[in-house]
Amino acid sequence: MVKAGPNRQTGRTTRMLAKAKACAATGRYTLVIAANCRERRRLQQLLAGHPVHVDTPQAAEFGRFQGLREFEVFVDHYAIESGAVDTPEFHQFRQDYLRRRATNES
Repeated sequence: MVKAGPNRQTGRTTRMLAKAKACAATGRYTLVIAANCRERRRLQQLLAGHPVHVDTPQAAEFGRFQGLREFEVFVDHYAIESGAVDTPEFHQFRQDYLRRRATNES
């Protein structure tokens, strides 16, 4: 087995984007959270032609999801590993999102 280096290319983002595309294809509002503006632009290019919204934790207007019943959020691993999602607004949104998912699934 070959050890992955700093530019690991393990496919985590690719798999996450494939799931986001599939989710959006069902008609659900789909949001991908990127670590920063540069990553947002890169992910937008990879998602070109798909109705998936990409934003950073700092720029995302989480209040716009209050009225939506059907939506999914995908967070890129780089946003998590870099600490970009370590904001009070994102944590509150995440709690509300998980609570809503638990209610919808029961």
